[in-house]
Order: sequence, then structure tokens, then C-alpha cells
Amino acid sequence: MQSQLGKAKRNRSRRQLLELSPIGLALCRTDGTFLDVNPAFASIIGRTVAETLHLNYWEIQQTQCAPPEKYLECQTKNSHTHLCEAAYKHKNQHLVPVRVSERAIETEGQCAIWLSVEEIFNNRDQNSAPLEAAPPQGNSHLEKLLAKQAAELEKTQKLLEEKIAELEQAQEKLRLQSQIIDQIHEAVISTDMDGSIAIWNQACQKLYGYEKTEAIGQHVSLIYPPEQQDFLLEEVIKPLQEKGEHEIEVIARRKSGEKFSSHLMLSLLKDKTGEVVGMMGSLTDLSVCKALEQELAQRQALFDAFLKEASAGLCILDSQLRYVQINQFLAEINCLDPADHIGKTVREILPNIAPIIEPLYEQILRTKQPLINIEMSGDNPRKPGFVRHLTGSYFPLLDKDGEAIGIGAVVVDISDRKQAEAALQKSEQLYRTMASNFPNGAVMLFDPELRYTLVEGTELAAVGLSKELMEGKTIWEVFEPDVCAQIEPTYRAALAGETVVTEFFYSDRVYLGYALPVRNERQEITGGLLMTQNITARQLAEEALRESEEKYRCIVETADEGIWILDTESNTTFVNQKMADMLGCTPEEMIGQPLFAFMDAEGIAIAQISLKRRREGIGEQLDFKFRRRDGRDLWAMVSTNSLADKQGRYVGALAMVADITDRKQTEAALQQSEAKFRSLYELTSLPVFMLCDNDICDANTATLKLFGCTSPQELYGKNPGKLSPPFQPNGRDSLSLADEMIAIAFERGKHRFDWVHQRLDGTDFPAEVVLTVIEVGNEKIIQVVIQDLTDRKLAEETLVRSEQALRQQAQREQLLNQIANQIRTSLDLDTILATAVQEIRNLMHLDWCIFTWYRPNSNPPVWEIVCEAKNAALPSLLGTYSVDDRSSVPRPHILRRQIMRIDDVSTFEDAEVRENFQALKINSVLSLPVQTASGDIGAIACYQAMSVRNWSDSEVELMQAVVAQIAIAIDHAELYTQTRTAARLAQAQTQQLEQTLHELQRTQTQLIQSEKMSSLGQLVAGVAHEINNPVNFIYGNLSYTSEYTQNLLKMLQLYQKEYPQPSARIVDAREDFEIDYLIEDLPKILASMKVGADRIRDIVLSLRTFSRLDEAEKKQVDIHEGIESTLLILQNRLKHKADYPTINVIKEYGNLPLVECYPGQLNQVFMNLLSNALDALEMEMKKSDRTDKNIAITIRTQVTDNNSVAIWIADSGPGMSEDVQKRLFDPFFTTKPIGKGTGLGLAISHSIIVEKHGGKLSCNSVLGEGSEFAIEIPLRLKIN
Repeated sequence: MQSQLGKAKRNRSRRQLLELSPIGLALCRTDGTFLDVNPAFASIIGRTVAETLHLNYWEIQQTQCAPPEKYLECQTKNSHTHLCEAAYKHKNQHLVPVRVSERAIETEGQCAIWLSVEEIFNNRDQNSAPLEAAPPQGNSHLEKLLAKQAAELEKTQKLLEEKIAELEQAQEKLRLQSQIIDQIHEAVISTDMDGSIAIWNQACQKLYGYEKTEAIGQHVSLIYPPEQQDFLLEEVIKPLQEKGEHEIEVIARRKSGEKFSSHLMLSLLKDKTGEVVGMMGSLTDLSVCKALEQELAQRQALFDAFLKEASAGLCILDSQLRYVQINQFLAEINCLDPADHIGKTVREILPNIAPIIEPLYEQILRTKQPLINIEMSGDNPRKPGFVRHLTGSYFPLLDKDGEAIGIGAVVVDISDRKQAEAALQKSEQLYRTMASNFPNGAVMLFDPELRYTLVEGTELAAVGLSKELMEGKTIWEVFEPDVCAQIEPTYRAALAGETVVTEFFYSDRVYLGYALPVRNERQEITGGLLMTQNITARQLAEEALRESEEKYRCIVETADEGIWILDTESNTTFVNQKMADMLGCTPEEMIGQPLFAFMDAEGIAIAQISLKRRREGIGEQLDFKFRRRDGRDLWAMVSTNSLADKQGRYVGALAMVADITDRKQTEAALQQSEAKFRSLYELTSLPVFMLCDNDICDANTATLKLFGCTSPQELYGKNPGKLSPPFQPNGRDSLSLADEMIAIAFERGKHRFDWVHQRLDGTDFPAEVVLTVIEVGNEKIIQVVIQDLTDRKLAEETLVRSEQALRQQAQREQLLNQIANQIRTSLDLDTILATAVQEIRNLMHLDWCIFTWYRPNSNPPVWEIVCEAKNAALPSLLGTYSVDDRSSVPRPHILRRQIMRIDDVSTFEDAEVRENFQALKINSVLSLPVQTASGDIGAIACYQAMSVRNWSDSEVELMQAVVAQIAIAIDHAELYTQTRTAARLAQAQTQQLEQTLHELQRTQTQLIQSEKMSSLGQLVAGVAHEINNPVNFIYGNLSYTSEYTQNLLKMLQLYQKEYPQPSARIVDAREDFEIDYLIEDLPKILASMKVGADRIRDIVLSLRTFSRLDEAEKKQVDIHEGIESTLLILQNRLKHKADYPTINVIKEYGNLPLVECYPGQLNQVFMNLLSNALDALEMEMKKSDRTDKNIAITIRTQVTDNNSVAIWIADSGPGMSEDVQKRLFDPFFTTKPIGKGTGLGLAISHSIIVEKHGGKLSCNSVLGEGSEFAIEIPLRLKIN
């Protein structure tokens, strides 16, 4: 297959050489049958190649160099070449003189003749007879000339054979290169400048699904979706053309139509002359990476959502106990934002509990064992006084080797639970206290299972019960079934949320039961409470009192005061409605309740003393505080007396109660306010004093301490201005300024300002003063609040210094991050080093920063400074230096892998180094060695020239980190280089092959250029010389010929006149020659010959004008000449053809001055636009069979108002759609069939007009009506 491809390529190369050769070349058999001819050979005999192939060579050659029988047997490679001058028979039957080289060769196993023919242009008489072969003895000069030409032809042929051999070698290299490229794991593809795919390796086949035979030769847009074309042009092609290489992520398309993301690395392919010949790219499928990125993003989103929504505190610490991650819940517990934690240690965030928790963390890192449910309590320094209770579980985070690299923590706030436990404990204590003081009764708590959880009371022992017997047991385990049946409904009602008051019998006693539900903080029923009281005695008393009840009921019910009657046990036996309303109860609810149930512990103590007096028969009146049912206090004025029976025995007490709560609350509020003010006034840490009539009349303790006083009397009566230096910082007198500030305060009500006060010991201090006007009765006084700003000023200075240190640290970290990012984004060592020295100089504010390499393999070894960043005023140190030259960088320490740190060069002990640095005006030096994994040695040197600099340890550590990053970057670049060795080798071989191909292409181009110069050189310097010379000869002789002809005609007429009776023979000859017609037609023929000669001269002139394509300099030219020369070149396409009629050219030229331009490039634009117009018209005529006479090209020119020239070229073709017009000037965009256009013509034209001439090129087209291109260029080119 490869040999067939090679043979096919050789045949194409030979065909191309034949086609472009200016020498007539032909190959024929010995019988004269042509096997191949080139256009130059066919043109010599006035025929086409197709016509010539049907002729016989021996019929064409009229004068033979050698007879045919001499070629019956093939000659050897050293066989003699027959040279001669001969005459070939032209299509028009005249003979053409030629120089012929004939040689016998073998082709396809048969003998053949190789012919090389050159036409002889002879200035001898054009009517002379055909040339004949000169006799051998008179041909010595001719033979030498022919021999010389034959030698040149043989040399050319050998050169062609050598080039073909080189091409075969190049093809073999190309085959080897193709095998290497196929082994590369990355998809590798290259295209020519037209975008046609030239290289397609196996990785491309796997990636895109196209076989190599399907892809080679196809446009590269095959592997991209149509909607990506604009993106590729703007974001890929343009940056690639600007930079020469480009990396980008693009959307590609497989053969199946599937789209996927890919990473594209592109570079331009150039030949050894630097000319761009194509593009080379490598592609990587990013589908898996994208999927992993998406999965990672989803996992991260889930993790972030978990952190955000978790109802517990979560965080991650590294091995240094620094926060790596923390959620909002835990951050709020710490009274900071999450961002404030990151990078800080536990001790920085929680200094109060760090001594407790840090040893636990260290234990976890050491033992790699978790700690579960560790409880701790304390307040936060940021929220003092607010105690939190937390429980945490901590576990180690291990790497793949099982080493602890951090700690994960889950923290739960149990403050509510702790408070609930404390409340429960307090509640239980309260219940037990209440029950123990509950006379003749008991208190019992029970759960939903009717199990007693708390039992307390004095009545228990009286009926044979105890808390030890009952607590933890159900009612069925404590009482008999009949008792359970009696009390269970009451318990169930309480659990259902009801409050039940009932009486029941137990052990021959009557008890009053009060059952109610017990709720938690969420108002959920968690159990019940039963209070029982022995009311046996009360029932007897009630019976006695019932008799007098009706008697006093009316009085009691209508009284404005509350009436309260107690029995001997101080239990309530009667209250009126007024009394019940005061306590928020009903009379029924209060009956049987002890007096102590409506008061707190303090009130109980007072009541016990008061009841003792009642038993003694003493009455009294006092203010007493009761506790209402809703928990509020009830202040009452109580008038109480004893009750006695007929025998004078004490049976109870009577109290008349008046509500005085409002009065008490008012008094308490007033006292509380005054006490609170005085407490705040005295205890506040802010100095506060009062001014009465602008003098101090009161001062708190903080004020005394601030001014260094031992008693307030030292300040009383003084004006604040006297507690100040004589003058304030603004120069104003303190006394007058103080009065002015007080006046402003009286005017505004409040005034804040900065002030400098003076202590009694004479020391000054800055302060912020706030004056507030306060009304006390009808008098206005000034409250003065002073805040000492001394600590704040010091804190601000400390903060500024801290901020500077943090900023410097951040900048250092930023530098390291930038270098690390550079390593990840680029493997170009020069870019990394340039970035490093620039960033180091910017961060450390250096005058100089350089990077140098030690080149031991140079001869001799040298130091090379490759990068520097410096002050603009300093000289550059870039370049190479001898190993012994220490003028730019101290090098011995680098070879010893040592750091050189010189704070002051003038004190350095090495005199030579000191003098070299001082010569460069360098005062301080910090130099660090860099060694790569491959053994290369370099260094980064930092110089301070403007001042002496003491290098800090942190700066040295920073530079060491930078050096480590640079070493990593170099190692990465080397590793990357190793992985790309095969690719680079292939690319190098490609370049070698391209160079070889370029040599052949350059040879071909030389032949092409020779042919072009024969058309645009020889057609101007050859055809315009070879043709123009005989044309001039003909044109010059036409006048003489015309004159001679006229004379002959006159002589003939004179003969006719003098001899009117000619002989019969003359008469016959006259009739045969048609003398009368000849006399009439001969002048016309001469006139037409003159017209033809003029036409030829015009053609030559036009070709010379059009040959300005080779002119690169700008000059002033006639635009119309360029248009006319272009039309002349295209004249053949304008003529009438069998398929379509003549294309008319309508010229509407304006009066144009000479225009300064690049004439050759401008003619190229005219050629592109006119050729496109002709293509459009031809396509339209082929599709629609138009034969009307409206098929035309219109050319208009004129000078515009803005000193420009406008040229319009319009055609009556099919026109273009708006979509086509939008992409008209895009490179590689074409609407022509494959093989007809490259899509570069209009793009190049647009570049020539817009970029080279500073003009405009636009198109106006209507579909179905034609297109018009408008060119506008300035009369004078602007200087770029």
C-alpha cells in the first residue's frame, strides 16, 4: 500500500513538474506514438495536450535528428543524447524552428524517446524558407551550444531525479513518523492552511470514531458541531494566529454525533523560513474529568448542606489544631463567623477552654482513638456571663497510611437540658419543701403509669405510710383495690389535663384532695400532682360556723374589703368573693387551703409570728405580701384579730384585707430606680460626674480614680477646664473652650467631642467626652461621661502593626500561591522564573532580583543570568559571566549549596566580593541556591541598592519556600518533557520532513515562479520582450509595408493606365489573382494588422501593469490602470462561450487622481472580487440557463468627500443571503464547491484594504438580484 502511495505521489510530482516546465517535454514510443506531453510542447505546434497525444511524432518533426531505427533498442543510462535544430509542423501548416534533445529511455519494459524542445525565435526574414539541418562540418558552434544545453538539461533531469529520491526518503520518514504519532496516547491531528486534515493518529480514531481514510483530506470542521464554528474562529484561530500557540477547552463531536468536552493544545507549523504552513494540535477527552467534577461538586454541595442544616456543631481541625472547616451552628456557639475561624488555632478562638481541650486533642492525635460525649461548661470571652453547657465527641482523621492528619468534632449544646435538669431538681426540692410544711397533709407526684415519683408530707406517718414505701410504686402496689377504685378516676382526670378537687375517706379520716396536671416547658403533660389535707377537724368547725354563716353572709358579701377566716390550724374556713378575687381564685378553691399556700417563704415566717400573736389574743394591722394564684404579688393592708369560742378558747383568726398593690409597686419602682441609678452611677467603669452651674457637683468612683483623687471633695466646685492642661491640641484656651462646649450641650441637649484632660499629678491623657443635659425638677444639670482613650490609642497602634504584619504574611502566602498556580497552569520555565523574580521584588520591595543558572557544559563553564526584575534606574545584569567573574552574583556559595545573607556589604569579610557589590552600588544581599532533581544548579539573588537592609528570618524562610516551589516547577517541567519526548521527536521528524518537502516545494515554486515570470515576467520580460521585439519589428515595418504597398498599387494602376490593353496572359492572371479585390482588400489587411499590433502592445502593457503583484512598495498609481489590467487578464472569461453569452463590463469611471497605495496588493483585491463575480455569474447561468443580455459586471469609481477613493464592483448574479454575508470575510468560509475555493480570497482582500490601506471593504447583496462590493481607501496612506 505504501509503495503504491509513493508511486502515485511520484507520478503526481512528475506531472506537476511537466505541467509547470517552460520547456517543451514529451515522451513517445519509437513508432512515434505519444505517451505524454506537457502544455509547453503542445503550444509550440499550436495545439492542446489532448490534440497532440493523438498525433505521431515523426509526422510533426520535419527535420530529423536521428532516424527512428536508431531507437529500436533502448540505450544505457550513459547513452548519447541527440541534439539538433529542427522544424516542427505547426497546426497552421507553417514550420516552427526548434532546438531538440532526443534520448532513448526504458519505461514500463519498452523503449521510448524522451524529448526536450525549445522554440527558436529568429530575427531573420520572417518569409524565409524552413530551416534545414546544417552540414556537420558547419555546425561546430551549434553543436557546442546544443551540447551545453543538453548538459544543462541532463543536470536538470538529474536534479529532478535526486529530488524524487529525496521525496521518497521523506516519504519513508513520513511513514516512520506516522507510526510514532500513532503510538502517542493523545489524539494528534494536523491540518494544512486550508483546514484539510493531514495527520490523524489512532488515538484520534478511538476518540472521534472516524477511520484515518475517512478523516484524511476532510476539513477539520468535521469534528466540531456547526454551532461551534464562530467560537473556533474567534477564540481559537485568532489567538493562535496572534500567539503561535494556544490552549483552550472546546466542545467536539464524535462520528456518532455525540458531543463532548475536550482540551485542545494548538501550535502553528512553520517551515524553516518561518512561513506558516499548517496547524498541529493534541486533544484530550475531558468527559470523565467533567463527570468527576460534577460528582465532586454534588458531593461538596451535599456536604455543605449537611454542615449548614446540621443541628449540632461540626468542625475539622488539622494536626496543628487549626480550624479547616466549621459550620454556622458551632460558629455561633463561639460567637464568631465561620470565616473568622479558618486558619486559626483553638487557643486563638477559645482561650478560656484551650488548656482543657488541647490535651484531649493531642491525646486523640497521639492515640488515634476517639473521645465520646465529653461534657464541658463555661462562658465565652466574647459573651461574658453567658454560660454554655456542651457535650462533644471527637475522633481522629486518618490518611491512607493510618496517620492522624486532623480531628473531626461533633458538638451539641446541652444548655437547655442542663437548665431543665436544674429546674427539675429545684422543682423537686420545692415540692418537698412545700409538702414538709404542709400541715395535716401530703403532696404526691405521679407519672402517666400512676407510679409515685415524689411523696412527702406530715400526714403520711399518721396513716402508716411513708415516702420509702410509696416512691417508685404504683397505686395498686401501695393501696387496697377499693382505695385504688376510689382515687384512680381523680388521677386519670389530672393526667387528662383537668384540675380536680374531691373528698375521700381513708383510715377513718376525711381528706380533701386537690389533683392537677404537671406540664413540662413545652406544655406537655408529664404526670400529675395530688395534694391531700386532713379536714376532719375542719368539718366539725364548719358545722359550728354554718350556724352563724347566714347571719353574717350579707355583711361579708357586700364588704369592700376582703374577709378571711382561719381555723386553729391556719386553714381557710371562709373567704368572701372580694378576698378570692384579690388572690385570683374562687372562694370554693380557697376553702381548706392553709394560709401559707398564698405567700412565699418570707411571708410564711412573718405569718407564723403574726399567728402566734393571734393565739395570744393580740390583734394588729400590718402591710403584708400575698402570692396570687397566677404567681403575682398582692400587697395588702391586713387588720387581724383572734376568734374565740364561748369558753374563750382560740378557734381561729379573722382578717380584713385591703389591696394596696398599686401603691407598693409605685413605691418599689421609685426605690428600685433610685437604687439602680446610684448603683450604676457608682459601679460603672466609665467616669461620670455632674455639673451644676458649670462646676462639678457630684462624681462617681471611676471619676475619682481617673483623676487620681482620694475623695469627691477634691473635685467639687471645679470647672472641667481646670482639670485640663492650659491649652488644647487645637491651641484654644481650655477654660474658655470648656465653657463653650457646655453652652453647645445646653443648646443641643447632647454634645460629644474629643478632649485632653489632666490628672491631679499633672499627667495628660486623651479622652472622649459626652455632655448630656438632664432635668431634675425645674433645674437643668449636665451629666459628663468621660472615656479614657489612652488604651484605645495604644490598641489602635498595636492593631495597625498587627495588620501590617498580617498583610505582609498574606502577601507572602499570595506569592507562594501565585508560584504554585503558575506551576499548575504553565510548564514554561522561563515564565515561572520571570513571574517568581517579579513577584519577589514586588513583595519584598527589592531594588534587584535575579535568577542565574550554572552552565558547567559550556566551554568554558559560565554563569547565565536569565531573569531579572529591577529598579528602572539600575543597569541590567542579564547575560553570561565567566565562572571566575564574581561581578554580578556571589557564586562559590551556590556551588556549595549555601545561603549568602549579607545585611551590610561594607562589613563583608571577602574583599573581592565586597568591592564587586560596591561597584554595583549594592548594599545588602540575600542569595539562595536552587538545585533541581536533574542536578542543574541555579540561584535566586535579592539585592538592595538604595539602602542597607537587615534581612529577617521570616524573609529568609519565605525565600526558601519560594526556592522549593521553583525547584518543584523545574522538576515538573522535566517530567513533562520526558512524557512528551516521543511527541516532540515526532514533531522534530515532522519538521525535518517538512523542511525536505519545503526544499522540493521551493524547487517547484521556483519553477512555478519561473512560469509565472514567463507570464508576469517572460510574458512581460519574455513575451513582452520576445513577442514585443518582433511586434515592434512588425509594427515598425508596417508603415514601410503600407508605403511600399501603396507604391506598388500606384505602379499597378499606372501600368493599367499606360497599358490599357494587356496581353491575354496578364488578363488571365488578373482574373486568377482577383486584382481588383486585392487592390481594395490589401489596405484593409494592413490596417487590421496595425490594429492587431496595437492590440498586442496594449496586452503587453496591461500585463506589465498587472505584474505589479510583485511590487511590495507603496507608490502613487492610476487605479483605472490596475482595473483595466485585471480585466484584460480575465478577458477570456468575459468572452462568449458555447455555454453562456458574453459578460458585459459596464465602466462608470470618475475623474480620479493618482492614489498612494500598494498597487500589487490592490490588483490582487480587484482580481479576487472580479473572479468571484465571474464565478457567481457562471454558476447562475449554469443553474438557470440565463442567456439574456443583462448579465454584466458594473465598475464605478469616484472621489468621496473625505479625501478617499471609492470603487464599486457589482454583478447581476444570484446574490447572497444575510447569513452568508455575515461570514463573508471569515477565513476558510466559502460557498463554492469543494476544490473551487479555499475561503481565503475575501479574507485576504479584507485584510489588504482594512489593515494595509486603512480603508473599508463591505458588501451589499440582495438574494436573487446580485451583489455589490464597495472599496474605500484614502488618497494618501496614513503612517502606522
